[in-house]
Amino acid sequence: MKNIKSYFLTAITLLTEGAVISVSGAESCISYMQFPAYAPLPEIPSSPVNTNEPAIATDWLENMDDGLGKGTTEVGFSLGASVGSHIFGGAETHDFALAKLLYGQVISDEMAKDHWYQGHWELLGEVFGGGQFEPGDAYAFGVTPGLRYNFETGTRWIPFFDAGAGVTATDIGHPDLGGTFQFNLQTGPGLHFFIDNNTAITVQYRFLHISSAGLERPNNGVNTSACYVGMSWLF
Repeated sequence: MKNIKSYFLTAITLLTEGAVISVSGAESCISYMQFPAYAPLPEIPSSPVNTNEPAIATDWLENMDDGLGKGTTEVGFSLGASVGSHIFGGAETHDFALAKLLYGQVISDEMAKDHWYQGHWELLGEVFGGGQFEPGDAYAFGVTPGLRYNFETGTRWIPFFDAGAGVTATDIGHPDLGGTFQFNLQTGPGLHFFIDNNTAITVQYRFLHISSAGLERPNNGVNTSACYVGMSWLF
């Protein structure tokens, strides 16, 4: 019995010493192991911001000046038809199919600022022509310088009013005109509707008067009301 107890104590002592040795050995191994340090992540260079790039406009109005500013150039064309009247003493009514080409230059700074009629003056030059189909076939061609006032609205819709006077060649003849050389007077309101920054659909009413100012006889005159639809480019 005594021997068994002695053997038991000896076994416990050996186990305890072995565990201590194992722990010590493990610590020694860990102390000699070298783990590589984690390298810092490389910095990602940020892209330089180009402050000179133009901003992308979300609305076409952001790219427009206030109205049609001074120096704006306009070119355009229109097609139309007219219905004649006896106004101002004409013996017959004269109906036409007409076309015109236009060149314009805005010549003024903003006028009447902060008023409902604020806008800009535009100098015009037009070439027009067409054929009379009632009461008979005839031609009429002319050149008309004029002046237009464009109202500033800050929208796609820009109304205007213009008037001009020029010269005309026509073979309408009697009973309302005498001779080929005539003068013309034109006036009426119109409207631009911009479909992008530089392009507009243009509609206009024009009253057209043709006579010789008394240079030829007869001189009853031709008076007709025309409606035009066309395109304008402004830059």
